[in-house]
Amino acid sequence: EMCIRDSINAEYGVIGGVSQGGAMALYSGLTYDKPLAGIVAMSTYLPLNKYFPKSVTPANLKTLVLMCHGEEDEVVKFEWGRKSYELLKGANLNIRFKAYKHMGHSSSMEEIMDIVGFLNEILGPK
Repeated sequence: EMCIRDSINAEYGVIGGVSQGGAMALYSGLTYDKPLAGIVAMSTYLPLNKYFPKSVTPANLKTLVLMCHGEEDEVVKFEWGRKSYELLKGANLNIRFKAYKHMGHSSSMEEIMDIVGFLNEILGPK
């Protein structure tokens, strides 16, 4: 809402987070009533998943989503992230899932480079 107040178009906005912040980014972004450029969710899952995909707003049906998850995550289980991805992918959302071998509940240079590439793709020159 601050973006709109300050005359920044929400369509250029990307929200993201890690772990619980990633869960909030997924839920908030997909249920937001204005289109976003993208959502980045790392080491996370989709909360309240029983309400999805029907809770996705029409404004964000085409929003690009990147989910990243370490295969050895000991906090947010890898299968929780994967199942969240499969639920959203099954609803034909524009979502990608990147898995990282030997990565726990953390980050890696490979993940960071994937996120940079994703951001360049959606926010870079057209």
